[in-house]
Amino acid sequence: MVYFNMYHFIALARTAEIVSELYQQQVSEGTVAAAVVEVAGQVEAVVGQVKTFLAETNAQHGLCNAHLVRTGLSHRALRTALG
Repeated sequence: MVYFNMYHFIALARTAEIVSELYQQQVSEGTVAAAVVEVAGQVEAVVGQVKTFLAETNAQHGLCNAHLVRTGLSHRALRTALG
């Protein structure tokens, strides 16, 4: 559910509908939203580690535009990730 909703930017109602169609199990939009919150809590520590790594890497080496393009990052995404 979280994958469809967050990764593919599928609306809550449509995500619930997809789950119902795939698994013949009715879920509500609230169930999808609750799953998103739960998974966000589960990955919070890893996200913090990634932010720390990016901050340290940027401070030590400076991420040039070529590196950002090659990795698919943008300066805006990097600033957002670093908070």
